[in-house]
Amino acid sequence: MAVTNSDGSIILKTNVDTSGLNSGLKSITSGIKSIGKTALKASAAISAVAGATIVALTKQAVSAYADYE
Repeated sequence: MAVTNSDGSIILKTNVDTSGLNSGLKSITSGIKSIGKTALKASAAISAVAGATIVALTKQAVSAYADYE
């Protein structure tokens, strides 16, 4: 709806339907949460593998040094 002021300016009044926007934002938010959970699981797995690798390398290094002695 357009309204004309006494100074000649026009004011436009509008109503915007944001239901589609809200639905899209909810979808994006749930996708980001899912990605975050997957990344957290992956980082936990990587940390476990890295820890096991460090333990194995340390054991081999100690064993090799013991053999050297």
